[in-house]
Amino acid sequence: MARAKLRNKSEQLKAALDGRIRDHHRAMLRLLLANWRFLDQLIKELDGEIESRLEPFRHAVDLLPTIPGINALTAWNVVAEIGTDMTRLTTGEDT
Repeated sequence: MARAKLRNKSEQLKAALDGRIRDHHRAMLRLLLANWRFLDQLIKELDGEIESRLEPFRHAVDLLPTIPGINALTAWNVVAEIGTDMTRLTTGEDT
């Protein structure tokens, strides 16, 4: 299953798989995996909460990513930081 540069190191990869994992290591890995799954679930819940709170601003959130360099996460941040009222921003012609 090795790809690219690792194909030439298949013997080293096989040796690495013969490591010494003891019960303590397995327990720690099990705890780390459980923590990672828990945090992943929290992130999904928070994303859902953010989406629901941004629903009144759906038009702006959907329109902002049409600007090059702005993705959905950036759109969330723009709406959260400055809102959707752009009348308070100057055009540069006022100076």
